[in-house]
This record gives sequence, C-alpha cells and structure tokens, in this order.
Amino acid sequence: MANLKGGAGKTTTAVHLAVAAMMRGLRVAISDTDTKNNQQSATEWAAIRGTMEPLVVPMDVIDLRDAVGKAKEAGLDLLVVDTAPNAGPDARDAIECADLVIIPVKPSWFDLTAVRHTVEIVRETGKKAIIVMTEVDGRQKNNNSMVRDALLMTGISVAETSIKDRVAYKNAIPRGLAVQEFEPRGEAAADINSLIEELLK
Repeated sequence: MANLKGGAGKTTTAVHLAVAAMMRGLRVAISDTDTKNNQQSATEWAAIRGTMEPLVVPMDVIDLRDAVGKAKEAGLDLLVVDTAPNAGPDARDAIECADLVIIPVKPSWFDLTAVRHTVEIVRETGKKAIIVMTEVDGRQKNNNSMVRDALLMTGISVAETSIKDRVAYKNAIPRGLAVQEFEPRGEAAADINSLIEELLK
C-alpha cells in the first residue's frame, strides 16, 4: 500500500484485503512500516484483535526486503505492506520490494494532486501498480466518474471496485475486526470481497 499523502486509506485497505485473502485460504501477514511517525495503526488494530490472524509485524522499511525473503521461506502466500505517509526515500525502498503496488486514493482534488508523487516513484521503479479509490461517496457519481477519468490519465489502471464510505468500517476497526467479520453480509464486506477477487486476478 503506497501513497505519500496521509489519510488516503492505506491501513484500512491493507487490513481488510489481508483478512479477505486469509478468508480465501491464503497464508497472510502484514508488515506495518509506519514506525517513524509512531502511528502504527495496523499494529494497534492487531493488538485489539489479540491472537486472531493475520499476524501484523511492525518494522522499519530497511528490514522489509529481509522480511519478504523470510515470508517466502515460511510459506506465506501474501505479505501486505502498510507504508507510512510522507515516507520520502523509504517509500521508494518499500515499493521496490513489491510485486504489486496498491495506491489508495480518496476522490478529492487534494488527493488527485498529491498522488502524482507516488505515481512518479512507481514509474521510475517499473513496478506493476493499481489505484483503488477509497472513502467513495456513492451519491457523488459525477464527481467519482471525473476522478476515475483523471486517475486513468496517470497511465496506471484503476480498480473497478472502490471502497465506499460506509459506517461498518468505523464500527469494525475499533473492535479489531474487518467488516467481513463484523457484518459479513453487509455492503462493505461485499465491496472488499469484490476488490480482493479483482486484485487476486
């Protein structure tokens, strides 16, 4: 998960995709590299979650390449990396370790202008990437369509599935749960299930 702008929905996307992949039988862990800002939201979510998988490991980006190797040796199918905002050189180092860079972006003008820095790093590293629109207000269809068109102009594909702004996230995350666990038949869970299927393809 990479976006140099804060508040783009990286951690929310990371933990939900990790749980969705786990529910499909994959062995999954999360690397929380937001150590310099002392936020580590994924780590805090995991602490509330207790012994429930997936495992969340806080680490500095400098240790990420080694972690990827160890994850493969341990037989993990997927390592989800939650990166810090304003990561600077660390963002490039994290992106260079990735097989797929997921760029969460909120449909706002500020986020559109800020995402170009992340896109530049992705282009320079030559990594495969996809943009996921987050916190989307389903009532703003015209705006969402314009934002999608603008994002497509970056040359990076945009996921057909977006993460809508739904109350279920606000209820699930403080309980250490994903929306699929909190409200398995809800609309938020349906969004995540659709997104993981799209990304796994």
